[in-house]
Amino acid sequence: MTLKTRIRNSLLWALNHAPGVPNDSQFALVPRDPWAGWYAEDAVRSVANHGFVDEPGFVKAYERGVRAAGWDFEIRWRVHVALWAAAAGARIAGDFVECGVGRGMVSSAVLESLPWEDLEKRFWLIDTFLPYWTDAEGAQP
Repeated sequence: MTLKTRIRNSLLWALNHAPGVPNDSQFALVPRDPWAGWYAEDAVRSVANHGFVDEPGFVKAYERGVRAAGWDFEIRWRVHVALWAAAAGARIAGDFVECGVGRGMVSSAVLESLPWEDLEKRFWLIDTFLPYWTDAEGAQP
């Protein structure tokens, strides 16, 4: 327990047990979420410009990425930036390349977000296709 918490609890006890305080009234601190109303995910904190998390197109693309990965990595801001970059890349010549595909979460979201039937582009996915982890002897799980 931190010193701050101990002091707070002591003050609350003193307030609740002070002479003349009716038994039916209790003082308490209402815990508040310091990030309420903020975007707080994937080591990013922002109070502004996070309305994209509720946009139907983004939600659909992100959900496809989660299905591809097998779980939610909670990287909405990162995927949002990737979708923005993909939309910008769709307007210039050349193909798409994603290096370090991993489980395909971002690439699946990009595939969902762009009108591929109207683009004359290919999407190259590059990865080692090895897990990120190994044990002490180098064996993979």
